[in-house]
Amino acid sequence: APINDKHNNNRMSYLDSVSIVSSFGDRAYIGMEEDEKYDGVISSFISDSDRILEYREKIADAKLDNGRLLYICDPDFAKNGEKYASVTDKHIANYKKLMEVSDIITPNFTEAIMLTDMEYDENSQKYSIIKYENDTKEKADKTSKKIIESMFPLLDKIRFKKNQITVITGIELYNAVLTILDIYDGDHGRRQTSCNYAEKVESRTGVGDVFDAMFFETSTNGLSLNDALIASTSFVNSALRYSRDYKIDEKLGVFFEPIIHSNINLIRKKIEEKKKKDVKGV
Repeated sequence: APINDKHNNNRMSYLDSVSIVSSFGDRAYIGMEEDEKYDGVISSFISDSDRILEYREKIADAKLDNGRLLYICDPDFAKNGEKYASVTDKHIANYKKLMEVSDIITPNFTEAIMLTDMEYDENSQKYSIIKYENDTKEKADKTSKKIIESMFPLLDKIRFKKNQITVITGIELYNAVLTILDIYDGDHGRRQTSCNYAEKVESRTGVGDVFDAMFFETSTNGLSLNDALIASTSFVNSALRYSRDYKIDEKLGVFFEPIIHSNINLIRKKIEEKKKKDVKGV
């Protein structure tokens, strides 16, 4: 199953059972115009603000043709408290409309703030956290609960449809990076929210794209959304550490090829373990 990405226009899907197009810039729209059939679509940065709305129509039509189509929208227009130089308020307004047809949205913390018209305060995302390896699990759980509860106002404002899965990445803590997963079931008024910590490593271009692709792959191949979050953040973190330790040129972005097979094998084991548990539970 082909994956288009920044490094290779015909990368193979390592978990084998899904077809996915990962879209970057105008290639996103071009790919959809070719009437190709996919199990999932991931959109990232779209340079033309008007094209964002055209892409919304394409996604909506594709969902009518294929009710199983999973669409992940990564707005990718800002980071570290600032919009990209080419991004206008019109881009952000149109991204909100695009998210209305999404199944999963994956903004980083800066984008989440800007999409909800909240004020960005770099200190608002700084928390004194307790890492699992340094203290008791009970204290870490309590701290996690406090952080999640503090995020509810933001999570509520960034919800663009009745039922939505939201992943907010890049929440920087003093010694770690936090990712929040919020599964909101508007039909029954229920939500399930969790978080995952990762070692704080200097970020690189392409991190969001790699995370989105891995999250799609793992969540559609047998892992729960929470386990998919853990697997995806772990994979991205491993790739960042590899890029740092082996001094990979920053122009290449996050370099994941050398570590992908070992990480995929670990993920396959988790999927098989889950399948065995599910069989026993029947």
